[in-house]
Amino acid sequence: MWFLINSAQALVSTPPDESLRSLVAEKVGRSWRKLASKLKVKEAVMDNIEDESRDCEDCCRMALKKWSESSGSRATVRELMWCLTGMGYSIINWHIMKELNLLTVEKLQQLRDQNVFK
Repeated sequence: MWFLINSAQALVSTPPDESLRSLVAEKVGRSWRKLASKLKVKEAVMDNIEDESRDCEDCCRMALKKWSESSGSRATVRELMWCLTGMGYSIINWHIMKELNLLTVEKLQQLRDQNVFK
């Protein structure tokens, strides 16, 4: 069980990669500015992004990339998940965990077998 927890902690401590940014962009859609604001992306940066593209998914992907670049080591999957939860989008976190292979039938069965859910 500790291995599962340690590997999960390691994965959420990394910056979101392109596939994860695309997944979040697809799910967040029109609320991309709200997410970018929660991630402390500057208003001017959001305006520049919007000038480049009117497509919400593209804007979200670009905002997540800018956040990752400007925040350095603070731009982690964990921070992104906290912001999504704060926005009321914690359901997207399930998709993130699935994308990171943290949520699989095998892992859930391992946890069940170890009586973690009791």
